[in-house]
Amino acid sequence: MGISRKAESEVLSKIIILLIFLALSMFAYTWGSNLVDAQSMRTESDTMTSKLLELRQKITEVANSGNTSARFVDISLKHGTLKLVPGEPCSGTDPDSNMIIYSFSSEKEFVEPTSWTLSDTDNKNMLCTAPSENSSSGIIIIKHSEGTDTFENQYALWFRTLNQSASSSTFLINVSTGGVEDPLILSAGSHQLRVESQGAVLVGTAEYTQVLVSTS
Repeated sequence: MGISRKAESEVLSKIIILLIFLALSMFAYTWGSNLVDAQSMRTESDTMTSKLLELRQKITEVANSGNTSARFVDISLKHGTLKLVPGEPCSGTDPDSNMIIYSFSSEKEFVEPTSWTLSDTDNKNMLCTAPSENSSSGIIIIKHSEGTDTFENQYALWFRTLNQSASSSTFLINVSTGGVEDPLILSAGSHQLRVESQGAVLVGTAEYTQVLVSTS
């Protein structure tokens, strides 16, 4: 005896309801997972901004303390990377190197500017050469770039030149990895950074203080 049309209809209805339930469950899972990831990224970016400020403090401390002075900073990464880019601070009038960059990819932008922009309540400018009387050597700057499907969000601690208005003297903290042009890149995991002064060199009226940043 064949299955009645009514029975077939009931079975089909149950299958449709099951498929709808599965689709809604998958949507809810994906939406919830994306929401959790976005919140986790936001938390990490806030934490890393604080870590960049801690690095600024400790790099400045060892630069002022002389040879072999060292400090340590603990870093934990899940979503992003931390990269130290040695080199000249500016290309023209724009920040270029001599910076420590935290970056991560996301489906939406976490920072609005598309070019380096000041994000530092302690400073009023992001000049390549700034007056030492009311400026910090290291400042926090931010930007994002847009890819095909994602945004690259970047937060950087950038060291620029300071000058004294009463003289022609200038001061610059050079962050280094030990290699002339070699970047230091940290990915997901727990890391401890060692920040160590390599001493200062005077060239004319310009004083360059080398600070080595490495993993301990």
